[in-house]
Amino acid sequence: MRITKRQLVRIIREEKAKSTKKYDDDSALKGGQSDLPDPLQKGIIDKTVEEREEDEKKDEVIHRRLKRIIREYSSAPTAAELTADITDTIMELEEIIEVTGAGQAETPDMGGLDLEHQAEVADFVGDAVVNLKRALSTLALYR
Repeated sequence: MRITKRQLVRIIREEKAKSTKKYDDDSALKGGQSDLPDPLQKGIIDKTVEEREEDEKKDEVIHRRLKRIIREYSSAPTAAELTADITDTIMELEEIIEVTGAGQAETPDMGGLDLEHQAEVADFVGDAVVNLKRALSTLALYR
């Protein structure tokens, strides 16, 4: 029996199109896809792998964003940190009161305030210190 070239090509194509067990157990294949020819199975598997890798990249980006958000929110000050910051601010403001209240600031010809305005600034800053001390009292309730 003689086979023509055309028949040989057809037989080879049919043999190539047959499904073997090579890819049948891959988790990327769903339902009846394990009955498909191997080249189609391989294409489905490759596409699934690509999609999984893309999903992993997206998950990585989301994970980084969530970590950044958590870090931002977790960096909110605690009562102890607020207390320390307010205490430092009070100390700095008291130095301003000391300088302006005693008239030790630069004179008007040097860009400073006159004595009357220095005293006024000392009063306003003093009021701020009083309010910050009240804030410290409130924060003490949370420690």
